[in-house]
Amino acid sequence: QTQLEYIKSKVDSASVKPKSVMLVSKMNHNYGGKGSFFDDMCHFAGVKNAPAEIGVLNGQLMDKEIMLRAAPDYFLLSLSWELKHDNKDGYKKEFLEDPALANLEAVKNNHVCYLKDKYLYASNQNCVWAIKKIANLAYGNIFTDEEEVFLKGY
Repeated sequence: QTQLEYIKSKVDSASVKPKSVMLVSKMNHNYGGKGSFFDDMCHFAGVKNAPAEIGVLNGQLMDKEIMLRAAPDYFLLSLSWELKHDNKDGYKKEFLEDPALANLEAVKNNHVCYLKDKYLYASNQNCVWAIKKIANLAYGNIFTDEEEVFLKGY
């Protein structure tokens, strides 16, 4: 709770217009909508979860139509999957060169970013590291890199 309060104070003091993000997961194409843990992390990071903002619920397919309707400022892609399948450059390039996505702010501004899976699917007390990473992607480095210490709940 202390870490979440600290994150909120830093995000609030950044006094910037809230950015929107959209998680694009190859592991689970139905994850990331309203009601997901990712949605909660977005809230704490001070960013809008773009699909949730347009009413997409967790469990609904996150297809290209949703991407266009949600129009996020940032696409967040899973890095671990791409490294394992040797497609890091190719996957990001798919977004940047897709004519259907060309008018989205995320694509126009090259805001197609990778995050490690451990940050995207951190459904425990250590999600504070994920929340900081998401906030840093959207708002610049408002949190300094620090050693990530496993937080014990006991």
